[in-house]
Amino acid sequence: MKNTNFNASYLCKNTEEDWHHYLWKCELITSKGRITTSFKMGLAHVIKSKYKWVDDKPKPPTLEGVLYSLLIDADARNMSFNDWCSDFGYDSDSIKAFNTYQACCESGKKLDIIYTRADIEDIREALQDY
Repeated sequence: MKNTNFNASYLCKNTEEDWHHYLWKCELITSKGRITTSFKMGLAHVIKSKYKWVDDKPKPPTLEGVLYSLLIDADARNMSFNDWCSDFGYDSDSIKAFNTYQACCESGKKLDIIYTRADIEDIREALQDY
């Protein structure tokens, strides 16, 4: 984690299935490579303005938050689709659930681009109480 450069770029305020959130594009760079991923945060993640006539600003995600999310998603690679659905409350007879499962598996592949297995285990240990 300490050898990772991180950049979060705000994209927009978005709504997806009645969930209002801020959408970010996050870039993680190590000596091994570079990946980008989208990251969503609820509307409560703001920096409050001191003045009522100035809008609150979205609070950017942290490297730790993005990595933690990617690690949880990446765990799907070690599970069957049915087990993943059972653990996360998805319907195993759903194409949408299967697409989500595949996207989670892709997160693991992205991590493999910029980290070794040992790096991933070190990050997992560092973030265990996150």
